[in-house]
Amino acid sequence: MAFPTAQYPSKFISLSASVILVRPFDNPKSSFLDYQILMLKRNPNLSFGGYFAFPGGMIEKQDYVHKWESKMPLYYRSEGKHLPDFTKRMTVVRELFEETNLLLSREQSTINPKQRLMVGGNEKTELRDKYLQKYSSDFIKFC
Repeated sequence: MAFPTAQYPSKFISLSASVILVRPFDNPKSSFLDYQILMLKRNPNLSFGGYFAFPGGMIEKQDYVHKWESKMPLYYRSEGKHLPDFTKRMTVVRELFEETNLLLSREQSTINPKQRLMVGGNEKTELRDKYLQKYSSDFIKFC
């Protein structure tokens, strides 16, 4: 029996991906822990409502390798071709942005200064609103 994968999903099992984000704790002297982990409290109106979960969600058609390969071939060849779990990684990046307004990207120092995007406060909310409205949650077009 073949198991479902990102390339060959099952019609019975929903494929998903989650991410565990960990960062150093700003003030370790006030706690016995020296790190923080990002968890989200689920909407009480959804399944498992009120429980805490790591950011993530179901794999969508736009997350699949062939979509990125055809719509953003340079990015895929440089960043994703060597990754067997590219679809899951793109799902996590998209879901993290949709759920938390955190957009994972390359380190700023490696990007051409004209291409840098530093946002904070209301600008972050405006960026996500633009993604949701103008791009209708099409992450590839947004990128």
